Amino acid sequence: MSMVHSPSAHTQPATEKLVVSGHTPGPWVARKAHSGIWDVFAGDRDVVTFFGGGVGNIEANAKLTAAAPEMFEALATLYHRTIVGTDEQRHAALDEAWRVLVKARTATEGPSVGMSEANAPIPPVKTGEG
Repeated sequence: MSMVHSPSAHTQPATEKLVVSGHTPGPWVARKAHSGIWDVFAGDRDVVTFFGGGVGNIEANAKLTAAAPEMFEALATLYHRTIVGTDEQRHAALDEAWRVLVKARTATEGPSVGMSEANAPIPPVKTGEG
């Protein structure tokens, strides 16, 4: 996957998006194929298959992978709006990034009591230290 970002991006209109190539366009959807196997589809095209072998939670991995195109788009938009957007555009991009993050977390972990886009707790990042 390559991301095209020209040095003049800081002067481009705020409506222009970062261009990404090399991956299957979203949206992606995770579906259980049968016991212990999950597929991630883009339309009717199988993007990736997850199956047993003791590698984490297969369902959660498939659902998080399915969220990747939407998360990437939200992050790319947030980055771009931070550089060249108005305050209103930056806030809208941040809200969208938060919405997508909450959606991905809920898909992988299930709904939490009192969790919403407005108050969803973000778990601490594991750094591997201590």
